[in-house]
Parts: sequence; structure tokens; C-alpha cells
Amino acid sequence: APPPPPMGGGPPPPPMSGMGGGPPPPPMAGMGGKGGAEAQYRYRPKVQMKQLYWKKIPPSKIAGSVWDGMEWREVELEPEQIEDLFGAKKKKSTAEEDKAAKAKEADENPWQNLVDLKRANNIGIMLSHLKMSPAKIVQAIKSLDRSVLTPNVLIQLIKAAPLEEEAQILSRFEGDPKELGKVERFLFELLKVDRLSERLELFKFSLGFDEAVSDLIWNYQTLTQGAKQVIASSALRRILEIVLAMGNFMNFGPYKAPTQGFQMNFLTRLKDTRSSETNMTATHWLIQYIEDHDNELFSLSDELRRVSAACKLSSGALNQEAAEIRSNIAALKRELTRAAEAGQEDDKFTEVMMSFSIEAKKRLEELEHAKAEFAEAHAALANWMMESPSSSVAEELLAIFSDFLLDFEKARADNEREREQRQYEKNIAARKAARKLEQAEMKAKRAAKKKSGGMLDKAGMTLRGKKGMAELIKMQEAEEAAEEAAEAAAAAAGEDD
Repeated sequence: APPPPPMGGGPPPPPMSGMGGGPPPPPMAGMGGKGGAEAQYRYRPKVQMKQLYWKKIPPSKIAGSVWDGMEWREVELEPEQIEDLFGAKKKKSTAEEDKAAKAKEADENPWQNLVDLKRANNIGIMLSHLKMSPAKIVQAIKSLDRSVLTPNVLIQLIKAAPLEEEAQILSRFEGDPKELGKVERFLFELLKVDRLSERLELFKFSLGFDEAVSDLIWNYQTLTQGAKQVIASSALRRILEIVLAMGNFMNFGPYKAPTQGFQMNFLTRLKDTRSSETNMTATHWLIQYIEDHDNELFSLSDELRRVSAACKLSSGALNQEAAEIRSNIAALKRELTRAAEAGQEDDKFTEVMMSFSIEAKKRLEELEHAKAEFAEAHAALANWMMESPSSSVAEELLAIFSDFLLDFEKARADNEREREQRQYEKNIAARKAARKLEQAEMKAKRAAKKKSGGMLDKAGMTLRGKKGMAELIKMQEAEEAAEEAAEAAAAAAGEDD
């Protein structure tokens, strides 16, 4: 590529990788260079001309042909007339052609298109959203303007910070910034901010600091409360006694001493001990025992209400986040020291971040206190469970009781459904027995009527003639049919139940 035109006296940039940078190619054979070819023409057009697309005969074949010895240079022409007739008219540039022309011009400018295409597009999108000049963006960075530097914008600016290679090239530019490409000019302005990436990272950290610390304190307190609730639960202690008593009874041996305690994870395996005859498990038995002897033990779920949320947290991740916060606070102190030594007048970093540093110190003390309380509660829980505080994980210990609570409540619901099913079956059996009794009574009445049998004879003595006798027979048959229908309906209803 040719070297750039002088721009304020600065040296040209080195060629970028893939752009080349060698000398121009030599003239093609037979052309003799620009000066030699041009001298062979008598007339030279002053405007761009249309071309005649003929097929040239090589000079080596001219001898002996009609073209041999022709004096075409002696022909008198009227150049202006030919120019008017056959001069190539310029087309009006469309918007696309203008854009392409500008792009071509930019390609020829070595101070443009220095940035990788994908990276340049991302930076261009960010600039279009900000709708601010590079100089104003730099000013917002130096003043730490929160109205401009939102967390999302900070993330984009950190990604857009000049790379080492870009910084090395742009730092040598001494011309008018307007001669730079849009993206290159933005990066050139960012170079005016000392330790840009470090400061943007620390400012982003300060914006999310309070929320991050509040979340950490809340999560540490949740773990602490879960551990304390397990230790303080009177219902849990009583249930452990019941399970221990049942287990020693089941494990009885004449030469085997009873167990004085068991590891807590056995609670989650209690449901695996099943009845030999039914689907009842040891957990179902425990629920039945509590229903029969001590209903107050169902307060277990309320006494351990924070355990379920606590066991879903990761104490290791919380400790790592707390360590990162302390590391960022230390980095901020170092950066404040550097900024104070530099003493740039238009730089508000020291003023803004010093104020934040003072407030952050108080919040950091609250975080350390919450973390220390959790560590103490974890150690107490581990000792209470006969586990090692150093080798155990708090949320894993709490998960034992959370899982047992789920088994406990499920077994309680199972027992309730079983009780409702038994009551339903009992009610069905009672209704069936009542219908059978009713059917038996109806049959007894019919048998008694048939046995008496004198009603028809007596009626015949009273009602004379065939007509009266026929009516009595019909009445008796209708009564018997009604009784049979009622009996069949009762039987059908009993089968449906």
C-alpha cells in the first residue's frame, strides 16, 4: 500500500498484517512505462473517452500487412469535436456508489480500518447507542458520570478498550483526529485516560458493591439461622429419641449392647425400611406414633423453616465472592494512591472513589461479621452432629435435615390419605349392609302376604261377578311388580357402591 499523505508531520504507520507494504510492480512488457507510451500519441484527450473494443494485432505481425507503414499519426483530427461526441458522460452517483467510494477512500487511508472488522462493528454499535462524541465519552469516564456510565455501558467500554497493538499504532498518530476512522478516533481518545481498563473495572465494582454485599450478608445469615434452628429444635431432639428407641428394639440381641446414637444421615434412609406385610415404612410408623402419642412434634417443619433455603446455598461460593470483594477493595486503594500521585486536574477518579472507599469499609466490616457468625454456627452444628468442622460442609449437613423433612411430610400425607381411604371403604361397607337389610325386609313382607293368601277369597265373597274378581287379580299383580322393581333397584345401587 502507498504511504499515507503527510498529516501534521507524523511518521506513517507500519503496514498492518495482511496489508502488504512492498514497492509497486514494474510496468508490463511492451508498455515502456508511462512516459514512453504517452509520447507516441499526437493528440491526447482532455476528458475520459469511450473505448473502442477492437482486437489488436501484435507489432511483430504488422510487416507485410496493410498496416505496414501507415502514417496514422499524420491524420488531422479535431479533438474537441470527438470529445464532445464520444466523451464518456459521468453517471450521477447513487447513495450506494457514494458509500462505496468513501469505503474505497477509507481503505486507501492507512489510519482507518486498523481494527478487526468484527470488533469494529461491535464498537460502532455501542457508539450509535451512546449517541455521544468520543471526546464527551472520555469526559464522562474522567468524571465518572453515573448517568452515562451505567453497568451495561461499562461492560461495553471495558470490551472496547484499546488493545496493545492498537495502542502502539495510535499513540504515534500526530495528525488531525478527523482524519481517523470513526472507531479509530474513539480508541485514540480513550488513550487519553490513564489506566482505562483498571479504572472502568473498579467503577463497575463500586456500582454493584452495595447489592453484592447485601446479598452475601443475607446468605451468610440464612446459613447461620439454619444451623441454629437444627441445634435448638426440641421436636427434632424428641424425634431422634423415638427413632433411636425403635431402632434398638428392632436390632435387639441378647449379647448386643443397645446403640447410644447414630449418624444423622440415617434419617434420610429411614424410609427404606419397609413393612413385611404392607407398604408402610419406618417413616410412616414414626408419623403414626406421633399422631398417637405427641401431636406437638409436628411443629418440626416450623422449627426448621430456614433449613430448606440454607442447604441450597454454597458456602464455598460465598467465601470466594467475599474474597473477591476484599481483593477489589485492595486494588482500589492502590489505584487511588497512583491517581493521587499523578494529580490530573480534570480527573475526578480520586474524589469519587475515595468517598466510595470510606463507605465500603463500613459495609465490609458488616460482611466480615456475618461471615464470622456463620463459621461459628457451622462449627457448632458439626460438633452437635459429631462431625468435623474442618472437613464438613455446612450446606451438606443441613441438607440431611431438609431431606428428612420432605420424607417426614410426605409420610404424613400418605398416612392421611390411607386413613381417608379406610374411612371411605368403611362407609361403603355400611351402606351395602343397610341395603341388604332393606332387601331382606322387603322379601319377608312379600312372603308374609303370599302366605296369608286369603285376601282374594274374602274379596270374592264381597265383590260378585267376574268383573270384580279380575280387578282384584290385577291389583295384586301390580303390587308384586312394584315390590320386585324396588328390590332390583336396591340391588343395583349396592353393586354401584
